[in-house]
Amino acid sequence: MRIFLLIFVLFSGCAYTMGYGHFPDQIKKLAVPPVTEDGVDIDAAALLGGAIRRAVTRHPSADLVSVPKADARLQITLLDVSGSLAPMADPGLRAAQYRARVTMKAVLIHRDGRTLWRTSRIIGQADYLSVPDDIEALEGRHKTALKEASDSAAEQLMTALVYQR
Repeated sequence: MRIFLLIFVLFSGCAYTMGYGHFPDQIKKLAVPPVTEDGVDIDAAALLGGAIRRAVTRHPSADLVSVPKADARLQITLLDVSGSLAPMADPGLRAAQYRARVTMKAVLIHRDGRTLWRTSRIIGQADYLSVPDDIEALEGRHKTALKEASDSAAEQLMTALVYQR
């Protein structure tokens, strides 16, 4: 019993917490309208919006609802989408490594129009390989990597949102 008490005291003294962080107190219902993208990539915007909605639904402290029913909305802007050789990758190799990146920012807006919180740039990324194959296969690997990069950006956003103070 003493060991458990000692472990509890050590963890509480180091500011570790157990369980999920929580959304700001006034937000129990959250809306995620379509991602804004000014001609960047409409497919990536849809992937990012879906990833963020899935991340919100996985979080136990708020419900995903439509904008009229929401306490706040999470306005997402897609800033950039890119795919290039990964750092230190050799394009002469049979399967060169590429990296897909999704860059976004977000603003949390209360239903009365007040800005509650905003992020700086969030960059999600995922690697993929270009093996000798049809261009369609490479494009498919790139789209899969964009989905993974969107999932990464969504998780970073949720972490930033629930632990912001």
